[in-house]
Amino acid sequence: MPDHDQPTPAWQPRMTDADATAEARRIIADAYRPVPQMPTSYRDTTPLPAYGTTPPVP
Repeated sequence: MPDHDQPTPAWQPRMTDADATAEARRIIADAYRPVPQMPTSYRDTTPLPAYGTTPPVP
């Protein structure tokens, strides 16, 4: 019987349990790795002029 006619299992593991556990831990660690924080706003610290056309607030 030729090789292509022989029944083969539907699924064959490609990694050992230890390899699969290590890969799962790596994937989970990557998913929960903290994202670098980026500023979402900007505060202009330039001093405002002491005079202008707007009246002062009481």
